[in-house]
Amino acid sequence: MRTSFRDRPIQKKVTSLILVASGVGLLLAALGVLAYDLTTLRPRALRDLTAQAELIRINTAPALAFQDPRAATENLATLRAKREIEAAALYTRDGRLFASYVRSPGEPLPFTGPGEEGYTVSNDRLTLTEPVVDEGQRLGWLMLEYHLSPFWSRLPQYGILAGVVLLALLSVAVLLSRLLKSSIIDPLGRLADASRAVAQSKDRQVRAVKTADDEIGHLTDAFNDMLSTIQAREQALEESTRQLLEALMVARMSPWVWDVDTGTISWGGHEDRVFGSAGKPRDRTLEAFLAVVHPADQADVAEGLHRAASSGQRCDPDFRILDPDGRIRWLTLRGQSADHSAGGSRVVG
Repeated sequence: MRTSFRDRPIQKKVTSLILVASGVGLLLAALGVLAYDLTTLRPRALRDLTAQAELIRINTAPALAFQDPRAATENLATLRAKREIEAAALYTRDGRLFASYVRSPGEPLPFTGPGEEGYTVSNDRLTLTEPVVDEGQRLGWLMLEYHLSPFWSRLPQYGILAGVVLLALLSVAVLLSRLLKSSIIDPLGRLADASRAVAQSKDRQVRAVKTADDEIGHLTDAFNDMLSTIQAREQALEESTRQLLEALMVARMSPWVWDVDTGTISWGGHEDRVFGSAGKPRDRTLEAFLAVVHPADQADVAEGLHRAASSGQRCDPDFRILDPDGRIRWLTLRGQSADHSAGGSRVVG
């Protein structure tokens, strides 16, 4: 049988919420890293390539000025230290190839001639074209091709970052779970256990343990105060009942109840005191009670009882009872319908 989320124990609710929050946090972190990569990869590559181009232009300008292709080629070869740069070419002012560099020997140069000044991006290639200038005079053109690594090649780095974020989230989740358990779940659990114990055993002396002066602590105080109040009222009721029974015994009175539906009449366990041990009714039926009433008074007693049950009027006949030894005693029956209206199902006195 499946249980809805709202009906689950608080501990399971909190654990589920922490897991969901951690998963959402990890997903947002992954999306953030991806967005950062997509929005900053090209600008970072362009800054790196522009810085390299500046160094190359400064170092190759004399070679162009003095028409020394060997020096220019050696200078371009220093780009091998930058594994992202796939190729470089130096052109003269009239567009003639002056020196070149290709990372993979034997591969053709990806340039057919100097392009327009600036940069272009095609697939995973960033191409930069800048003029080589010396003392305000343009000597030629420098072209560089930068390889933008595919996203999948950067996944291991992001995987490490995601692992670190996940570990941090799990650590926070465990710490948060322990804090919630000690400060909220356990106190509520103790309060619920105390409530179940009271409901099952009816023991009003049970008390919930208060661990903090927060809202749960205040709720615990209210629960314990309620039990103390109920216990005090029950004790007062027991004492009042005891005193009432003692007063009834002194006054030779006894409570009674006639259940009209079942036809039984109860004397609160005081039949011996009211009728005597020998003269009490043989059972709890109305007929057994009327059997001990003097024959001359039976009609009045029965009429008073039925009138009280049907019309709600008070029942107060005086009648005689016959003891087994022939002695006559006078009793008074006082009572009325329990709901104080006609058609009551019980007459009490």
